[in-house]
Amino acid sequence: MMATRKKGEQDSQIKFSQTENSGILLMPRLNTAIYYVNGITVDTFRTIDKTVKEVEKWIEAKRKHYTDLNK
Repeated sequence: MMATRKKGEQDSQIKFSQTENSGILLMPRLNTAIYYVNGITVDTFRTIDKTVKEVEKWIEAKRKHYTDLNK
C-alpha cells in the first residue's frame, strides 16, 4: 500500500514539543514531509513512492533524533 492521501487532504503536524517549534509537517498534496527543530528544517522526505510503513519508520527515526538531541 502506498502512502497516498485523499485529494484535498489538509497538511498536518506532528509536534515533538509543546514549547518548542519542533516536529514534522506532513504535506500530502506535495508528497513531502519536513522534519524541523526550533523552526529550522533539518530533513525533507519525499513520500510519493513510499509505503505507509516506510513513512512511519522515518517519523519514528526523527522522533528518536529529536529525543536524543534533548537529553
